[in-house]
Amino acid sequence: MIKEFVDIGFNVFDRLNKWKQLEKDGHAKTRLLYLECRRNLALIDCMKLGDQNENGSAADLLNTAGLLETEILEMIFMDSEKGNKFFELLSKSVAQKNDDGNDEVTGDPDGIKIKGKGKKSIIEAAMFAYIRISLIKKLSSLTPNSSILDNINLKTRLKNIRNAILSIVKKLHEEDIIKKMEGLRI
Repeated sequence: MIKEFVDIGFNVFDRLNKWKQLEKDGHAKTRLLYLECRRNLALIDCMKLGDQNENGSAADLLNTAGLLETEILEMIFMDSEKGNKFFELLSKSVAQKNDDGNDEVTGDPDGIKIKGKGKKSIIEAAMFAYIRISLIKKLSSLTPNSSILDNINLKTRLKNIRNAILSIVKKLHEEDIIKKMEGLRI
C-alpha cells in the first residue's frame, strides 16, 4: 500500500517535471494535449454508445473506459502564467453540448452547473472531461456486480466526455501548429 502511494507521488512529480521542462513551449504542450484528446476519442469511438439498452455490460464499459488517459489534461492545470501563449490558448472559447443536444451542461452530483449557451473555455471543457474520466476510472475498480452501477448511465456519461473532448479537439485543430501536422483529420 505504501509503495503504491510512493509510486503515484513519484509518477505525478515526474510528469510535472517533464511538463516544466517544456517551459514556454506552447506548441509542444498544444500537440500533447491534442494527441491525448485524439487517443481518448479513438477509444470512446470503439465503444458501443448507442441506446442504453443495447448489449454490453456496465462492467465491460467501465473496464474499457478505465483506459482513458488524463495525464496531459491533468498537467494543463499546472499552467497558470497569464502571459504565456499556451495559457492564452486554454482561455479560448469552445462550443460544448451535452448528449441531449442542449448547450447547458448539468447533472453534476455536486450541483455545479456550467451555463452560457455552450460557450466555455478549453480549460473548462478539459476540467469537465478530466473530472468525469477520473470518476469513471474510480468506478472501474468496483466489482462488476456492484449495485451502484445500476443507477449510473455510463453511456450518457461517456457521450458527454466525448463531446467535451471533441470540442477541445475541434478548437485545437484551428491552431496553425496542429494544421501543420501532416495527415490529421477530425
